[in-house]
Amino acid sequence: DLFVSRAGASGPFDSIATHQPNTGTYDWVVTGPATTAAFLKVVARDAAGNTASDLSNAGFTITSATGVNDGPVTAFALSPVRPNPARNASSMTFALPVASHVHVGVLDVQGREVLVLADGDYGAGRHAAQIRVGASSRALTPGLYFVRMVAPGHTLVERFAVVQ
Repeated sequence: DLFVSRAGASGPFDSIATHQPNTGTYDWVVTGPATTAAFLKVVARDAAGNTASDLSNAGFTITSATGVNDGPVTAFALSPVRPNPARNASSMTFALPVASHVHVGVLDVQGREVLVLADGDYGAGRHAAQIRVGASSRALTPGLYFVRMVAPGHTLVERFAVVQ
């Protein structure tokens, strides 16, 4: 598993990729926000369930996101929730290479859908959704949640936390 912190070596860390085979390399499409205190963390697992982790030796700078988001969409994708953990409103995006019926919902740790972010037919391209955090009746309270996107033949999930 690969994680990035934009706030220094002590985190918090956002997931970049999980369950990747150990090939020695991984191509990462850098996303914002920009920072001068980025660190990478790698968590390795073996077949017996043992884990070990390592942190990059020094911080690095992310000046901006790559220009990939301006190119054509070639695969179904669900972005991580930003910011994570969320204190106020957060956002996420999903991408569709072809027009599709999509359902994007927020699930609690028990798998109950607590919020619907998108449900319907969407054209090819990128689409954004806002997640409300706070005291209103349709907002999320502190806890661990999952955003799940379901499109024909595809189910994608991202984890995020809500804090006070």
